[in-house]
Amino acid sequence: MTEEPRAEPSLPPDTLARYPLRAWLPDRDRAIAALEDLRAAGFADEDAVLWLEAESEAADRVPGRDRELFLVVARDSLAGTYLGAFVGALLGILIALLPPVRDAAGGASLRMFAIAAVLGAVAGIFGGSLLGMTAALDRQRAGSDTYADQLPEDATLLLLAPRSDEQEDRALATIARMGGRPAGRGAGG
Repeated sequence: MTEEPRAEPSLPPDTLARYPLRAWLPDRDRAIAALEDLRAAGFADEDAVLWLEAESEAADRVPGRDRELFLVVARDSLAGTYLGAFVGALLGILIALLPPVRDAAGGASLRMFAIAAVLGAVAGIFGGSLLGMTAALDRQRAGSDTYADQLPEDATLLLLAPRSDEQEDRALATIARMGGRPAGRGAGG
């Protein structure tokens, strides 16, 4: 049974300009294999990406994607929390060593350094947690995390920005070998 050619999704103009070569791969596994092959052949991570439509219908959503996103954000938030607490405690102690702060606290004592470390750690926990969450969400939206568990099972669009004729030839050969077909070319292609 041959599959009907898929229409290219309506991509944002900046995406069309950034990725002049686009191709459909027949399934998720071949799309991932093509992506890994192209990256191993010299494509930068940002020059070879898989398109995941942000505004897909609820029925087209991959089960578990929201849970996966939550787990990634939670993991990075927790890492940020630990790192923030450690750095905050160190900064609290360093600030307590400053002469004006030390004199205002009534001189250097073990109790003063402990309080400074605890206050710094508390501030670091909040800052690190927020920074970890923000970084995880930014990576997810930019597509720099592996989306192997989040890709649809059917045809997947590969977006490419070849930087040379050799890269373009390699990409077209890889697409053909994986059973894919070019979907479109931008003004530069």
